[in-house]
Amino acid sequence: NVDYYKVLDAGSVVGTTTATNYIATGLSPGTYQYHTLGYDPGGNLVSISDKITLILSAPEAVGETPATPATVTVSPAPDVAVTFSGVTESGTTTIEIIAEPVAEAPQGFRFAGEVFDIVTTADIVPPINITLEYDESRITGPESELKILHENAAGDGWDDVTLYVDEENNVIVGQVWSLSQTVVVQGNPPSTGVNQRVLLALAVLLLLLGAALTRMRATVRGMTTV
Repeated sequence: NVDYYKVLDAGSVVGTTTATNYIATGLSPGTYQYHTLGYDPGGNLVSISDKITLILSAPEAVGETPATPATVTVSPAPDVAVTFSGVTESGTTTIEIIAEPVAEAPQGFRFAGEVFDIVTTADIVPPINITLEYDESRITGPESELKILHENAAGDGWDDVTLYVDEENNVIVGQVWSLSQTVVVQGNPPSTGVNQRVLLALAVLLLLLGAALTRMRATVRGMTTV
């Protein structure tokens, strides 16, 4: 007749219970091996259970950023994922669409989506991977040439932090060491207008032709009045 159970993990007692179930709390990601020892009212060992193995993965959070020594990914928005190398103190990760970016797109590029400002109240361990989805219909050039830009340390421009572009899933990944404004950019489309140098050359040619015609008219008038 079992009066109570001792619950063991990897050979060490982690709790006792008089019920036939036990709830473990405060577990970190890792592997646990549980079994129980049953004792009668006199403290005699009367039963030993089989071992069960529990593998607990690092949690994936939406908005909330739990403390964990393992890599954790949070998705504060459907098209944004932020992966921390670790979190030493839990907090909340938020995202805001910025109407006035820290700077215009670099020369030769234009924004290919919204400018996001990512903020977290958690104490995190860098580096941080940022994954942004992009709308394929808004891309006019090769997707492989997309870049992910991150606000620079001075707060007045952009740094290229691109790791890779996943064209199959329409996402681009960058790596940063802090959080701030982030955006996807694409190259400007080739100009369909006439090159400025060509226009200048045509203008010079027209001036030369005009001067030549003026001289010809003057010559003709001179010949007519003789």
